[in-house]
Amino acid sequence: MGSWKALPRVTSCVSAFRAQPRSILSVRSHWSNRHLPQISFRRTSTMAPLTVPLVPMHISNGVASNFSSWFSQFFSRYRVVARAYPLRTSFTLCFATGCLANLFVQSAVEHCQKLDWRRVFAVALFSGAFTGCAYHGIFNIAFPFIFGSSKALPTVFSQVVVDAAIVFPFAYMPSFELSNALIRTGSISGVFSRWLDNVGSAVNEYMKIWPVATICIFTVVPVELRVLFLAGVSFVWLVILSLLSR
Repeated sequence: MGSWKALPRVTSCVSAFRAQPRSILSVRSHWSNRHLPQISFRRTSTMAPLTVPLVPMHISNGVASNFSSWFSQFFSRYRVVARAYPLRTSFTLCFATGCLANLFVQSAVEHCQKLDWRRVFAVALFSGAFTGCAYHGIFNIAFPFIFGSSKALPTVFSQVVVDAAIVFPFAYMPSFELSNALIRTGSISGVFSRWLDNVGSAVNEYMKIWPVATICIFTVVPVELRVLFLAGVSFVWLVILSLLSR
């Protein structure tokens, strides 16, 4: 009779067993004298499979194709404009680069509360005049006339050495100090002493960046894209130069 009285317990256990459609059940039976099996349940969580949305291949290929097309169109149009108006293009591009570089220094590096617009204009004007116009004349006109247009190693090495040993310390840096003094103070007094103070550290920084850049200019960069390449490198360089001339 004791066995028949325990039958409702078994029925409730079976009902609970069937009510677990998404569970992994563990059944343990413990037999003892004059008792029915005791059934216990253990629920283990089930997780839905993680699905990661993927970009369709035709969309990613289309974006890359559009970007490549825009890039090639930009360079082709720039080369046309640079051939037609080399000085205007060079000055405008490098003026904008100098302006952005000095604004970056004052706002992001020095955290100035008030911008020194004379300083911004001094760096921008020098960048447009020398990096844009003067270097166009030096790299694209004077150097090919003196050394030729060959990309052989002796020719490239000679141009790199002349730029590092003559053009930069005795033309670039004096011009920078002169324009910086005229625009910011309205006087040229002390220009020579500031050039002497800054030229050594400037040449050290120059040797970290510009020899590799000029090798690229004289070997792989097309003539009409040289100033564009110079503008990109000079952004980093003008940041350094602005910090040296504070």
